[in-house]
Amino acid sequence: ATQTGNEIADNQIHASLTSSNGSTADAGAYAAICAGETINLNGVAGGMDGTIIWSAPSGNFSDVNDLNATYTPTITSGNVALTLSIDPDGTGGCTPASNDATVTILAKPDAPVVSFESVYQVGEVINTAPIVTSDDSDLEWHSDLSLSSDISITSGNAASPNLIDLGFSTASPNNTIVYVTNTIAGCRSEPTAIVLLVSDGVNVTEAPNAEKL
Repeated sequence: ATQTGNEIADNQIHASLTSSNGSTADAGAYAAICAGETINLNGVAGGMDGTIIWSAPSGNFSDVNDLNATYTPTITSGNVALTLSIDPDGTGGCTPASNDATVTILAKPDAPVVSFESVYQVGEVINTAPIVTSDDSDLEWHSDLSLSSDISITSGNAASPNLIDLGFSTASPNNTIVYVTNTIAGCRSEPTAIVLLVSDGVNVTEAPNAEKL
């Protein structure tokens, strides 16, 4: 509650009294996210105007005083409680408000483990296609590190795709790189790079996943 007074012509102090129940806070509700992702918050403040403050035991807010701040978790899995607090402005002893929202962070799966003999001479027969030897729940192959260009697997299977689909050939010297990811519960792993290095026999020294030099 607040009280204000003004002296007017009758030399008396005339006061007006305004009653308020204080502020209200709603931290919002949020779907689970994968580790490394961010959340766009949608807090709501009601009642009296006041100071807005977001807080959490871990992670970072883009602006703790913004109802629509962005929150970035720093844990890789588990739950985090986000608290929205509203402290009413002015005097009068009105009660601050706070509300919590629980955010669930899902762990990313491990990057696929791939077996592949990657160094060859021009014209040499590739012994076998790359084989994913780890979890292969939902594999995706990509032709670029940004993972924006998917490779369609038309033969074989995702755990051991056809060489033609991957663009692997020893017909001429080349250094071809593809990437594979695995997705579990909607979360995609970091990519694993698979390299085919085909040389004319002059300057072959190493390859990232080479088993033959």
